[in-house]
Amino acid sequence: MRITTAQAIRIRQGRSAKTGRPPLDIDWQIVETMSEMGFTVIEIATVLECSPDTLHRRFAAHIKRGKALLAAALRAAQFLRAMQGSTVMQIWLGKNILSQVGTKYRGG
Repeated sequence: MRITTAQAIRIRQGRSAKTGRPPLDIDWQIVETMSEMGFTVIEIATVLECSPDTLHRRFAAHIKRGKALLAAALRAAQFLRAMQGSTVMQIWLGKNILSQVGTKYRGG
């Protein structure tokens, strides 16, 4: 890696070679929890006052895990509702998980 003249001068003056903003202190648990609650990356970025790109770059795995936890919780809730006798939920799960297709009854 080559350094620029400006970076070399900073190093000689005892300063860091890096320029730009210092990294934001963002708690990964907050990012993951908000993702698990269904917040979009843009909404999380707005609340945490950072760029969506920053979240994608630094917390992609946590965002992905939060979304997976949300999907699992919803699937479990739907399953429990179906097992409690909700005909509507049983039909919906049958169509979406078992690829069941409803056919029209033709009396005869």
